[in-house]
Amino acid sequence: IEKIDKGEEFCSLNYIECNPAAELISQNVKNVPVKTAIRIATCESQLGKYTKNPNSTATGLYQFTQGTWKNYCRGDINDNLDQIKCFDQLYPKFPGWWECK
Repeated sequence: IEKIDKGEEFCSLNYIECNPAAELISQNVKNVPVKTAIRIATCESQLGKYTKNPNSTATGLYQFTQGTWKNYCRGDINDNLDQIKCFDQLYPKFPGWWECK
């Protein structure tokens, strides 16, 4: 998804359309409210701006650790779509895993 600068006023009103990660989230979550999924990704990684935690193995849009990814997720831990799919499956079952509520 190509990021297009649509102007500050437009972006403040249409946040999803102004951020590629938010747009990808909005198109792919099915089990979690879109606002919740975007809010948590924003808290965890600033929607993909900071994808590597320097203090742990946590990485990606939703900051999955290597162990959690290996045990519960499929695909590439560094791929935003794979992160979204795994988050969408796990958050309803384990919302406490994310400190960002």
